[in-house]
Amino acid sequence: MTDPTPLELRRRAESLVQQRAAPPPPALEGDRLLHELQVHQIELELQNEQLTHTCAELTALRDRYCDLYDFAPVAYFTLGAGGLLIELNQAGARLLGREREGLVGGRLAQFVHESSREAFAAFADRALAGDGQMEETLVVQPDGAVPVYVRAQARLFANGDAGPCLRVVMMDISALKTANDNLMRSFETFFRYWQP
Repeated sequence: MTDPTPLELRRRAESLVQQRAAPPPPALEGDRLLHELQVHQIELELQNEQLTHTCAELTALRDRYCDLYDFAPVAYFTLGAGGLLIELNQAGARLLGREREGLVGGRLAQFVHESSREAFAAFADRALAGDGQMEETLVVQPDGAVPVYVRAQARLFANGDAGPCLRVVMMDISALKTANDNLMRSFETFFRYWQP
């Protein structure tokens, strides 16, 4: 539904005033002013209806976005100045192995395995310069030194007065890495014993 133009609103309001009041359009100045006030009142009512409808549509769109964001199978992180976590979805919290509420305000880099921190810092610098792609990094989860392999991409965006922010997308590829390693071992075993 498109927003009506001011002229369309005026016509609808005039029509509603005529439907509500049986007498013909006023001839005296006081009657004209009263008529104009009635028309403006109805215009405001129509605009209020439209605003209420638009607000309901925006709320539904926001709720759909939040559901898509929160229940996405990949981890989304929004990083502010100094790499502070501003926002993350449920997959991001699962990837880091912690509750989401305890992560906001911390630094994503603190969850990057020490062997990958330098590469991750370079990735963040490149992302701030406009080229944010990283093939793999390691993220440490709380249940020991079990690293999780991830692919990461980042996109720079402006966040008003907060300055530039990064949106980082990470995807757990541990199962893929394990399957690839197993496949390579199988090939090595096969070729070791295979005689042409």
